[in-house]
Amino acid sequence: MIKRPMNYLSPHFSYEECVRTTHESLGNTPSDEALTNLVAVCTELAEPTRTRWGPLYVSSGYRSVPVNSAVGGAPDSAHLYGCALDLVPLTAGVTVDQIVAWAVKSGLQFDQVIDESTPSGHRWVHMAVAHTGAPRLQALVYRDGVYSPFA
Repeated sequence: MIKRPMNYLSPHFSYEECVRTTHESLGNTPSDEALTNLVAVCTELAEPTRTRWGPLYVSSGYRSVPVNSAVGGAPDSAHLYGCALDLVPLTAGVTVDQIVAWAVKSGLQFDQVIDESTPSGHRWVHMAVAHTGAPRLQALVYRDGVYSPFA
């Protein structure tokens, strides 16, 4: 069992940034299983990505059911299980599509890596480890409510 609270889940990603939400009143404390999954996504995916591309901002990590509902997340979102982080590159010139293309070729064992955006153009990389079973290695683009293969 992982003790809580922890300052860091991996060398560069803190517990606080991986559970941060603007909906604190709804409660957002991960279960032990979700916390174990957060450690995995931080160490297996986010750290190698940071090593290659520089600092990353966690715009969304673990989400409780009420928080996920409040933000309009998918009913079975990987965020509910602590399996996903949404990451924004902070290094000038680094783009979301560069990170996704690199992840596809990197050998990382991701379940999903998705180039996501809002209609206003805000973009981030969704990176997830598998909640159950083997990683699917899905590379996708999400635009206007539609998922398509990353090319």
